Amino acid sequence: MGHSIQALSILAKGLSTYFAIPLTGQIHEGVRLTYKDSRTLLDKMFELLIGLGIPGACYLVLDNYYCSGRFMRQLVEKNIHIVTMMKKSAVAYFLADVQQSGRRGRPRKYGEKIKLFDLFKTDLPFIKIPLPGSNNLMIEYCRMELFWRPFGGMAQFVFTRHPTRGNAIAMSTDLTLSPADMIFIYGLRFKIEVLFKQAVHQVG
Repeated sequence: MGHSIQALSILAKGLSTYFAIPLTGQIHEGVRLTYKDSRTLLDKMFELLIGLGIPGACYLVLDNYYCSGRFMRQLVEKNIHIVTMMKKSAVAYFLADVQQSGRRGRPRKYGEKIKLFDLFKTDLPFIKIPLPGSNNLMIEYCRMELFWRPFGGMAQFVFTRHPTRGNAIAMSTDLTLSPADMIFIYGLRFKIEVLFKQAVHQVG
């Protein structure tokens, strides 16, 4: 009907599987009560999340539409870290080389720019592990910390090679999250998509 609905759910384990339990959802585009409302979809998503009053830290698993630096900084300030996937065109930066003492000017925050998916063509030190949640399937991963310019700081990137789905890159603002856990967490995002599809068919 021309509306954008944003919803939040919690991923919970029950019996032998995981479920996405809906928490809240609102129409965030297509209906405007006042012309003075200049909030973006990301602003409204952040307000929706904070309005839940979740006690303590958590991870927000989202698609790459939400990979906005301002949105990510807002989340980190509330002790919430994002886990998402990178677009094919995504770029990041290596750390800047330490400048020689005595040189004028402000030290650079970041160094060489690199297209992330081009790194698959280099000799990355991949590690092979069972796919988290499925011990019968092996995948390869390589972890790197790079400067993510929209975020204005370092982020963790996990380069993965899947035997049938090909190459993908997961990203998180939490530098302490283990690569296996990051892969597992993003894999659970499929449960959220199943929830949305089920709601469309049952609720309308």
